[in-house]
Amino acid sequence: MALYLSVITLAICILSAINIVGSFISYSPAIVILIICGGVAIQFALDGLFAFLVHIMPNKWFEIDKKFYNVSNGERKFYEKIKIRKWKDKVWELGGLGGFSKKSLQSSNDKEYLKRFLIESNKGVLTHIFGCFVGFALIPIYLPFSCIWSISFPIAIVNLILNLPSLIILRYNTPKLLAGYKRLIRNDEKKNAEPKPVENKDSETEPTISTIETTDDDNSSQA
Repeated sequence: MALYLSVITLAICILSAINIVGSFISYSPAIVILIICGGVAIQFALDGLFAFLVHIMPNKWFEIDKKFYNVSNGERKFYEKIKIRKWKDKVWELGGLGGFSKKSLQSSNDKEYLKRFLIESNKGVLTHIFGCFVGFALIPIYLPFSCIWSISFPIAIVNLILNLPSLIILRYNTPKLLAGYKRLIRNDEKKNAEPKPVENKDSETEPTISTIETTDDDNSSQA
């Protein structure tokens, strides 16, 4: 979270300095800073709003068999080339705010847990895709027209930079989670297919030699 907030703070400072020193817009320094902070806040609110809307969507829209969330081998190899393993643990994971943290895998042998993890990951993918592009789509709307290129567009770029790593991490983890889930499914199918041992009821009811009791007639005949 510290890294996330540091990037936002640094972006606000740089944008403020560029616009104030360069005089790209005809506002006082205080107004410039206010516009930039307001733009960042609006962008953050839009991201949060869409994350909430995705969170309450039916889970069936994000099931593991949805092709939209499939990750190809080529895509995963690309993530390996950008050394994702070295930096993925440093990125802030926001899923915990929605009640399900995807920061680390708590169990690899719980089928229902892995299924929930995959669904939540797919929800996260859709959320971050929206976050990457919503800033550009709404550039002419949430700030004055004169601020488009010097403030609105840079804020959209920063928002893209903040959303893209999380999107990549979720996409990178999906094949591993899916493989683990399918492995558990196969194990369950094998267990169900195994023939169950047949109990011999006759052997349970037939008396053994040690349990046979002789009658009085038998004893008298032996005497």
